[in-house]
Amino acid sequence: NLLKEFNVIKVYRWGKDVAGVSGWKNRASSTKFGFYQDKTSGKIRLVCREDITNKLRLNQWVNTSIASIEKKSDKQVQWRSVDATIAAEDESNGDCMFAVKFKSSETADNFVEFFKLQGANNEVIMNINKLNLKEQKSSEDISDDEKEESEENTFGDIEAEDPICVMLEEYDVNQVQIWVDDVWKKLADNS
Repeated sequence: NLLKEFNVIKVYRWGKDVAGVSGWKNRASSTKFGFYQDKTSGKIRLVCREDITNKLRLNQWVNTSIASIEKKSDKQVQWRSVDATIAAEDESNGDCMFAVKFKSSETADNFVEFFKLQGANNEVIMNINKLNLKEQKSSEDISDDEKEESEENTFGDIEAEDPICVMLEEYDVNQVQIWVDDVWKKLADNS
């Protein structure tokens, strides 16, 4: 499902040219970034296709734990991420720096905020999955009566139906950070 799109002027990646010299390489021009949510897992991806050729130019999970995003100027944003298109082209793990230029400072600000929010969504989903796996492992070692009791509240204070598991678009960034911190604390307490 498409969550949100951002119009971009230019997309760059850090890499070597044909002569082997490192620098910023043009990746796409006058196109859109789309944030898509997987219907099954709930995780968010950032995808970009070249406007004219429709060639896939960027395809990555939004992961704020490895993708430190920052504004480099009013209209330019930079981050590091693991990208499937780079992995396919370079026959590498796809770890790469990206930069994008927007038409306005407001669009750049909105992109950074939305990127961080969707990264927090993915962190929560990954942490809930970790908690669920941990609960599964421990439930294999307990009796049937204890299993029934455990299944009533699998995630402790985290409700499996909580909207945060599905989409965080409507939540305040500060509230999301509090939820993410709570999940990390629960993981630490359970280990």
